[in-house]
Amino acid sequence: MATNHKTGYRKRHVPDSVRRHLAAKYGCPPGGAIAVPCHYCGKVAEMMWWRRMDGKPGYRVTFGGHEMDHLIPEILGGPTTAANLVLACQRCNRRKGHKF
Repeated sequence: MATNHKTGYRKRHVPDSVRRHLAAKYGCPPGGAIAVPCHYCGKVAEMMWWRRMDGKPGYRVTFGGHEMDHLIPEILGGPTTAANLVLACQRCNRRKGHKF
């Protein structure tokens, strides 16, 4: 868990199941990769839903430099669900902070 040095707030871990739901929300097929834009500025990064060694879809999803951002901030009670998460570049995510 990462701790914000200014507020002392500790972010919760995002489960792999939520990462997979977020990948499906953006249209990334299991075992595939797609280009995804930042929710705020449109900067593109590659989302990958990794395959296992046997070729079946794995559990790992990566966002190629983008970060998961809570639309309703976690610190304000926003749930860690695919419906409340979007992908944002680091610059936009940091700029938004704990605002709506």
